[in-house]
Amino acid sequence: MQIAKYSNSFYNSFDFRQSAKPILNKACNETKETTFLTVWRNNQGICIDSISSNRDVNTHLFVESGREMSVPCTTSSKVILANQPIEDVKKITNEKLFQKYTIKTIADPKKLEEN
Repeated sequence: MQIAKYSNSFYNSFDFRQSAKPILNKACNETKETTFLTVWRNNQGICIDSISSNRDVNTHLFVESGREMSVPCTTSSKVILANQPIEDVKKITNEKLFQKYTIKTIADPKKLEEN
């Protein structure tokens, strides 16, 4: 019982974003792309942190910490979706209406499943 108490206390004090920050910075510097730390909640990606690249000045208008990230619009959400059980993927692609934000947005659920 004491172990659970201490592990829960440690978990609550652990700031995952701070631990991930050096990795986000490195990825941003190496790729010159904005990087996102995304978690999967309620069948969608949620941005919990991001690092904007110098060349990607408009991203902050689209993604903010705590904001939902549309599955077909962000690589991080697509990567997480791709690692969900196939039943969940089919449920998500059948239930959600995907808005097309750019010409590259995959709004067709069947094409999203294929990718």
